[in-house]
Amino acid sequence: MLRRLIPAITALILAASLASGCTESKKELFDKSEHATLKVLGDGDERSFYSTYGDDFNQEYPNVEFEFVSFQDMASGQTTEEFIKAESPDIVIAQRYNYPELSRSGLLADLSPFVKRDEYDLSTFSAPVLDLLRATDGETLYGLAPYFNSLALFYNAALFSQFGIDPPRDGISWEQLFQLAQRFPSDAGVSGLSFDGTSRPLTSLGTLFLQVGKTKGLRATAPESTQPLINSEPWQAAANLVIDAYRSGTLAIDDSRAMLAPDDAVKKNEFASGRSAMTIGGFATLQLIDRSLFPLEGVNPVDYGIVAMPVDPARPDVGSTAELGGVLCLYADSGKKEAAWAFIGYLGGDAHAKLKSRSSNQLLSRTSHQKELVPGKSLEPFYSFRADSQADPYMGVDPRVYSSFAKIIDGKLKHAVLGEVSVEEALDEAVLEGGAMLRDFANKEGGS
Repeated sequence: MLRRLIPAITALILAASLASGCTESKKELFDKSEHATLKVLGDGDERSFYSTYGDDFNQEYPNVEFEFVSFQDMASGQTTEEFIKAESPDIVIAQRYNYPELSRSGLLADLSPFVKRDEYDLSTFSAPVLDLLRATDGETLYGLAPYFNSLALFYNAALFSQFGIDPPRDGISWEQLFQLAQRFPSDAGVSGLSFDGTSRPLTSLGTLFLQVGKTKGLRATAPESTQPLINSEPWQAAANLVIDAYRSGTLAIDDSRAMLAPDDAVKKNEFASGRSAMTIGGFATLQLIDRSLFPLEGVNPVDYGIVAMPVDPARPDVGSTAELGGVLCLYADSGKKEAAWAFIGYLGGDAHAKLKSRSSNQLLSRTSHQKELVPGKSLEPFYSFRADSQADPYMGVDPRVYSSFAKIIDGKLKHAVLGEVSVEEALDEAVLEGGAMLRDFANKEGGS
């Protein structure tokens, strides 16, 4: 009798063990009532950390405290990796310019085991954000980014109707966009395409030129070199495209950085005030247009639509403007991995996205609540297309001097616009001056 009962008893014990194991895997490994102090390393200061991340997390985990250390405290000549090792944080908040390098450094923990164990849902993350987060090998996840930046093409539906022109569509090329813009008569007081502060980083001929090249998958410098390549034939074609559009009078570019009151900003903005048929912009553009819907003297509300940014016809499913916001990463040698993962998982999760869906001033990486950001407007164009995860967003230029490089190019292209030099001569001059600047910066960094 006992011999017959043993298999049954064994089966019951095994079943109970499995049930217990399932319960353990499902339970919250770091409880919301637990106490912990997490050391966080990131950009900015403690106040900005709390306003962006810490305060939201403490609403759910009130007993977690933070020790914040800024990358600005790095010693002269100290590398980012050396600083991280010296500080030994629990969480590293990387940025788009250093996340790729850090994800290959061995300093960050792979989050995939936590995702698998907790059945953490990644299905509502936007495709371009996941592409960029998994850029190292296409699979490994070294961080989560609650927010991201991207650009889209806005159009004034009323102006298109007034002039009998079909509005833009997803998937157009830069050539098609400029041709479309030129259909609007400049003598009618309307620009076909405008750029201003809310179009950042596209606020000049130089940055527009670089973006066209980036869309086409071009590099601005040779690999592992500071030698610019922007006078090659493909880059010359990009320059001619931008300059011809500018010469036609259909482009309006305002690169001023003056701080204006909200009402004045709307009135000064070509698109928000109804004087431009199209503009390229990000979340700041959305905020400005939303402000224009309120009664302002001399400003009519804009009935606008949004489509995706221009693409390269050779790569119609690849976008080039998605950029990660702060990337929450787990330091590989942290002794508080469960608490750190609770921080990363919550802030990158769906519940937090829902919390921020009506108050965020950035695009949410989670698509599940994107419609709540701007009622009645689909934000899909910001999320559409895949990101070229292997492409350098700065096309080989050190991100710390990218804006300086673009400014040099802008000055040279303006000479070409005026006919003072040819396009080829302008780019040759940009290569010489830009290359000297890049080499000087690299030498200073190497000798520091």
